[in-house]
Amino acid sequence: HYRRMVLNDFSEDLSDDLVFKTTDIQKSCRLDFKLPNFTRYVAGLDVGRYGSDASCLIILAQVGVSKWRMVFMEEKHEWSTVQVAGWVRDTWKLFPFDCIGVDDIGVGGGVTDMLSDSTHYSVYPFIANEKPNGNTPYTNKKAQAYFKLEEFISKEYLQILDDIYLHAELSTIKYYYRQDSVKHIVGKDEMRREGIKSPNKAEALSIAMFFAEYQEVDQVGFEVIPGVMSGQDSRLKDLQRYAITS
Repeated sequence: HYRRMVLNDFSEDLSDDLVFKTTDIQKSCRLDFKLPNFTRYVAGLDVGRYGSDASCLIILAQVGVSKWRMVFMEEKHEWSTVQVAGWVRDTWKLFPFDCIGVDDIGVGGGVTDMLSDSTHYSVYPFIANEKPNGNTPYTNKKAQAYFKLEEFISKEYLQILDDIYLHAELSTIKYYYRQDSVKHIVGKDEMRREGIKSPNKAEALSIAMFFAEYQEVDQVGFEVIPGVMSGQDSRLKDLQRYAITS
């Protein structure tokens, strides 16, 4: 990170095993997507498992048919599952996300259970090692989430926050090919053995991006509305709730 950001040396970007290019990360944080008056939010939560790990919550706002912008990122160190669940509920009051993906491995399962009783948002457990649905070149959902994130960053569909720690974490994510020729992300345990900090922010961002699914839209004037409308009354109602500038 020091070599790239301070010495302006991007030679490592030529490495074949890095998921994200530093130049793409820098371009992403310099985008200037405008937030509409009405939008929808999607959240991703990475739950810390070790004493030195932090739980990280990230929220994305949909700012176009296929464009998103990070609007919130926060970490909590050594918090219990009860504290993390309460923190998420309080944050929803500021950014009322309609769905949240939660790292469901280990202690994260307890947070998923505590949040699942909400009537305000849908809670989706994210199991990193679970096999993706359908035909995919990725061995598990973690790889699928990271490469979807890479696609949105490289194509300038996502504006990330200008946070050097997030950028540094993204710059440490690597992949390799397994014997079945599918892409696999280097895991946290292996990164820790190599002396690399656990990428909590990058994980939370990838989870949020994984659940930031494309929705069909209708055009109403100069705005696009997620979901297919069937009548004028429904159209106007959803316009007030979910209007997104094109």
